[in-house]
Amino acid sequence: MLEVPLLIGGQSCPARDGRTFERCNPVTGEVD
Repeated sequence: MLEVPLLIGGQSCPARDGRTFERCNPVTGEVD
């Protein structure tokens, strides 16, 4: 799974609670 940090104030920051989510391709239904 691709994990991309948030971009806040020009700085890369992980979520405060460390949670992530799966990104689903709406065309194929595949999870990235």
